[in-house]
Amino acid sequence: MFRVYAIIPAAGMGQRLNSYPAKQFQLIEDKPVISYTISSFESMLWMEKVIVVVSVEEFDRMRKILKDHNHSEKVVLVPGELTRHGSIFNGIKYMKSGHSEGL
Repeated sequence: MFRVYAIIPAAGMGQRLNSYPAKQFQLIEDKPVISYTISSFESMLWMEKVIVVVSVEEFDRMRKILKDHNHSEKVVLVPGELTRHGSIFNGIKYMKSGHSEGL
């Protein structure tokens, strides 16, 4: 059986949208956009891990979202980089490392 992971790059700063907070933290019906994305992947029974790559500065906010919206243990946080490519690469490195816990 194959192991299936999702990597969600969410370390962006909202520059293109020119907004604060960044769009992944914007609310739709009192729920952050990132929470809807996580829930979609989390609901797939065959999904082993949902790796959310987020900037280190937003770790506390992201942890609060995971707690407040009852996300499961299969969701892990990994630190992002300055570029989208670097952030995705960090997610891939985490996935390949075999860790069971994020940061």
